[in-house]
Amino acid sequence: MQDIPRWTAAVARGEEAAFNRLYDAYYERLLRYTRALVRGDAERGRDVLQETFLRIVRYLTPKRDEAELWGWMRCLARSAWLDQARRLGRHARCTQPLPYGLQAAAAKPNLEVREDLEKMLGGLPEADRALLVEKYSHGRSTRELSEELGCSAKAVESRLARVRRRARGLLGMEDS
Repeated sequence: MQDIPRWTAAVARGEEAAFNRLYDAYYERLLRYTRALVRGDAERGRDVLQETFLRIVRYLTPKRDEAELWGWMRCLARSAWLDQARRLGRHARCTQPLPYGLQAAAAKPNLEVREDLEKMLGGLPEADRALLVEKYSHGRSTRELSEELGCSAKAVESRLARVRRRARGLLGMEDS
């Protein structure tokens, strides 16, 4: 590990032997670090470690010394851990039971749901109705809609959030 710049340059060029040396030299250290991040959960720690090594292979550039290399790898591990935590949080939110109002709507026959949706869409201003139809019926991306509307993607996301909130209100499914 004396010649970190040459060694990391070799890994960055895709030299397998250099990567194997890096892996052997830092595996245990990174594993301890990732396990600490996930508070001892061995399986999650290994998942974060695997993602960290993927990022190392993908983004490594030559480093000046061991301190810079280790700091950069810790940063990648922390980023992989945060990304995993976000994914797990989204998964947990997506697998929660539906709120009562949505359960009731899901239990209705399709004809009633369609009538409710048509009534809700009729209660929205034309521009909001068109935005919902383009996004959810035609599957247009936020980026496509922003280009068409001449505004930022963030502005379209904010507008969609307001329209969805209004639509939930019209359907009697306000957030509690």
